[in-house]
Amino acid sequence: MIDYLIDFHSHNLDLNELENYLNPNGRELIRRLLIGHLNSRGLGNVGPVVVGSDGLNRSHKRTRSRIIKTLFGDIEIKRIGYSNRNVHSNFPKIEQRNTRAD
Repeated sequence: MIDYLIDFHSHNLDLNELENYLNPNGRELIRRLLIGHLNSRGLGNVGPVVVGSDGLNRSHKRTRSRIIKTLFGDIEIKRIGYSNRNVHSNFPKIEQRNTRAD
């Protein structure tokens, strides 16, 4: 994007043409920055065992992917889920985000 904006050709664009270039390309840049930031937070490994709200231990860890929609487009995130036989998986990193008071 910087090279494009520095290029002499872009200096001849009117505002509308410049906006038409920057809008999708700028959003893609921001989407990639968001992905990098979320990846830097890690997978959510909180230890060998997680105890669910049902009081059951979950000691089997598996990395799962999911697609989430953001203002900047769909992104794929990976998080560790903790499970055990016959119990639903817990994703502490996701649950922490959903229960935190902002």
